[in-house]
Amino acid sequence: MDASSVVPSNERCAGRVDREGGYCIGVRIAQVAPRGEQPWSGVLTVIVHLSAALSRRGHEVELWRSSDWPADRYEEQRRVLNTAEVLDVPVPRSRMPGRGAAALAEARAIDIVHLHGAFNPSNTAIARFLRRPYVFSPHSGYDPVSLRRSRWRKLAYRAVFERRMLERAALVVALTDEELHDLRRFGATGPSEVIPNGVGPPLDDLDPHAFRRELGVSPEALLAVFVGRLDVHRKGLDVLVAGIADAPKWHLALVGPRFRDVERLERLIAERRAGHRVHFVGERHGRHLQESVFGADVFALTSRWEGMPMALLEALALARPAVVSPAVERTIAVAASGAGWVVSDGDVGRLLRDIDRDVARQHGRAAHLLSKRYDWDSVAERYEAAYERARGSRQRVSP
Repeated sequence: MDASSVVPSNERCAGRVDREGGYCIGVRIAQVAPRGEQPWSGVLTVIVHLSAALSRRGHEVELWRSSDWPADRYEEQRRVLNTAEVLDVPVPRSRMPGRGAAALAEARAIDIVHLHGAFNPSNTAIARFLRRPYVFSPHSGYDPVSLRRSRWRKLAYRAVFERRMLERAALVVALTDEELHDLRRFGATGPSEVIPNGVGPPLDDLDPHAFRRELGVSPEALLAVFVGRLDVHRKGLDVLVAGIADAPKWHLALVGPRFRDVERLERLIAERRAGHRVHFVGERHGRHLQESVFGADVFALTSRWEGMPMALLEALALARPAVVSPAVERTIAVAASGAGWVVSDGDVGRLLRDIDRDVARQHGRAAHLLSKRYDWDSVAERYEAAYERARGSRQRVSP
């Protein structure tokens, strides 16, 4: 559903009911996708599925985007939005994009705007000119480890732009209590909420053998899968590959686009003589992505910092247990829930050597149960209350 097909509010609401049996709730929500978000982005996944969940609950939701979405790359995102009747609204190109977005909010009578992502120039530009209340989600952008990357540039941007955006926000939303602490330490002093990400049910006709056939990995071999951009340092891929090298019964599939320092990772793989057991798969979406995870024995995420990783939630929903770092365990209690294992840097190989298929399946049942705590409909219900709070608060707007 795109902006050209928009119809009057009362007609769009006709026949749509809220959870109490009334007609369309009528809150107009604009979810703003940061400029340049790629289809594999966890932030974009959250925006798309949150938009769809809110629309299903009776709200009028628009997804605003400043970038082109080629049909062949964003097919899955468009499918989710169209199915839920979320309006796709391209933000008009302008020399001053903040003014253009602010004018769009007025013209479309938006009640609440939700900005996503820290240190993003499009967000700070929009926040500068908006006269409607807005909610801001940093998506782990203020994690201390993240702040050390490009530290001086971020300090300068914080002083000139980022703090002002935080000060004017009607509400800031953290994914975890720990992230809320990071927000406060960064300088956010206004109203706040802690609301996790969600996950939907997987497809029910997945082929558990398709991915292994594609890789040429035998059914008897043990397979770990990582999903995400190949940011070697942030995602701890150097640690993961070293662990695979030390566990000769295991293969590893790296699913995602090349990003940072992949050449260094390839050198490590060659040095450890693990090239025949580490498979670079590339970017995947929809069914192909789900079958990639479904065909594995465990999901692996040894990140040095994380927000609330969507790929992990989706793996848990597929009943795949996870091997995670302490940084990931703090966001989703995988090991504490019996849904996997938490491991420090030097122990990945030792842990993998102790895991067999029967053990993985036992933890997989707990993984599926853990995913039920993160249902998109219940998450959207919490956002409803948060948005009402934001609309009712007095936005701190300066001329």
